[in-house]
Amino acid sequence: MADITFKKIDAKFMYDYLKDKSAEEKAAFKKAAYKLQKDYILVDVLDDNGQPIQIAVKDKSGKLTGKYRNKKQRQYIEDTAEEKFDMFEAKMYFCKKYMPHLVPKKQDKKAKTDDLFANW
Repeated sequence: MADITFKKIDAKFMYDYLKDKSAEEKAAFKKAAYKLQKDYILVDVLDDNGQPIQIAVKDKSGKLTGKYRNKKQRQYIEDTAEEKFDMFEAKMYFCKKYMPHLVPKKQDKKAKTDDLFANW
């Protein structure tokens, strides 16, 4: 257990560690680990007559040319939502709660290229 790192933690390790814990702790872990993930489907945008709307072509100045591309306008709509296990969230919760020394440290942002050559 001394050689464990954040990257080496897997679901089996967390399960073995938490199986003897109380029901409240297990419920809190499950709440943190399972996130609601929405699924979307792509549908055609229809006009008042029920026909698919074509994408209008614009010229360089942004004005409509009156022509249409052979492409339909489409949009995403929410289809279903289900809870899915999120390994990263589970590991973060687990480490913050039980092994805070393993939580990854936030790294400083790298200097921009413009800043490197500003004083030349």
